[in-house]
Amino acid sequence: MEPNGPRPRRRVGLIRQELRGQTYLYDTREETVHILNPTAGLVWDLCTGEHTPDLRRTVR
Repeated sequence: MEPNGPRPRRRVGLIRQELRGQTYLYDTREETVHILNPTAGLVWDLCTGEHTPDLRRTVR
């Protein structure tokens, strides 16, 4: 286990598209669409496996 817990990472099989300030994620496995507001889109973009689960410091 990593010192600060596992680092969030995006799941494979999601296609990201931004439109009118919102982030749309298309799940190719489940064939569903998730609509993220700007804050959730930022969190999604930070889920690269490089940041700890405590993203508060990163977002500030």
